[in-house]
Amino acid sequence: MLAPLMQGGLSCWDETQILGGEHRQEQVAVALRESSVAVLLVSSDFLASEFVLGQGLSMLLASAQKESRPKIFWIAVRPCLWQHSAVSTYQPAQDPSRPLSTLSDSEAEAALAGICQLIRAAVVTASSSLGTVALSNPYRGLGAFQIDDAHLFFGRAALTEKLWQRFRLLYDTKEAAWLLAILGPSGSGKSSVAQAGLLAELCERPVPGPQAVRMAVVKPGEHPLRALALALCPAPIGQAPDLTAQSKLIDDLCQPDKRGRFDRLALWAANLPHAATSPLVLLIDQFEEIYTLCTDKAERDAFVELLLHAAHDRSRHVAVVLTLRSDFLGETQRQHPALNRLIGDQEVIITAMSDEDLRRAITKPAEQAGHPLDESTVQLLITETHGSEGTLPLLEFALTRI
Repeated sequence: MLAPLMQGGLSCWDETQILGGEHRQEQVAVALRESSVAVLLVSSDFLASEFVLGQGLSMLLASAQKESRPKIFWIAVRPCLWQHSAVSTYQPAQDPSRPLSTLSDSEAEAALAGICQLIRAAVVTASSSLGTVALSNPYRGLGAFQIDDAHLFFGRAALTEKLWQRFRLLYDTKEAAWLLAILGPSGSGKSSVAQAGLLAELCERPVPGPQAVRMAVVKPGEHPLRALALALCPAPIGQAPDLTAQSKLIDDLCQPDKRGRFDRLALWAANLPHAATSPLVLLIDQFEEIYTLCTDKAERDAFVELLLHAAHDRSRHVAVVLTLRSDFLGETQRQHPALNRLIGDQEVIITAMSDEDLRRAITKPAEQAGHPLDESTVQLLITETHGSEGTLPLLEFALTRI
């Protein structure tokens, strides 16, 4: 769990960093005083340890909260009788009636993603009140913002809300396909708002809710069916990929049923645990790659048919979100008219950012990191960016150099 948090720019500490000869309680006390958030990994062994039964941990947590008030969460790792323990006074970071060890791999991945999002949000909240935050460079340069970067993503709140509301409306409209298209010119921020905006918001407000949604991000590349299979069947954290399972899924996705329908994506999702309450949200990022990189027309057509069949399935087990450069809309009309019509009915266009939105995108990450930018620099960046097409990645890159 530490890896995605540290990749998101947070400084993390755990007990494995205590060196031999150092006093455990003293080191934990120091770490707690310096932390914005503390997370307890709870199991029967943990609750039965001398550190917990002897009230050592409770005293340290109470003392730390008096001095620096870190937010304290706990996670049920394995089944245990937590109800009458000291941890019950703190906020669980996930449903304690479903410990992580009892979940399937896909459920555990979804639970850990939600936990990481909760922790990052708590760090930002705590840091806002203190005026500091332990982050590395808060800007993302030429790369798109990811889900883990949501705490650094500013200036698109209204657009994110619009996307979430449209996504929810499509779910509620049973006769509609559950497909949302995000269109805009190159460099307009489609990928960033899809991931750090919509997907991150779905972590906080899942649809249909209250169970967490599953998420997979696909960049089609040269072989979109292979990219889809690898996204659906990733290697568990810290383990080698199951090449046999991935190869089988690739083969399955390529096969139409007896009526010529490419329905294997919908069938695959329907067999996931709790599919009705935890649907799969499939983001196809840079959808235009099926035209620019994929040279196999049969594979391209099968990929599109898989997405359309899954999105039209009334079971609502799969939601499709795609980002598409607006100059490729004509390509969808020529090659995939059914998809083109659906995009025309269910698209959200990424419009230019207002000066106020640009100001927030420029200033808020630096303020959050404790290094606010001077007004003359901010105004110059707004002036240079305003009205220019495709300049958001260049703006972020320039900010990494300030």
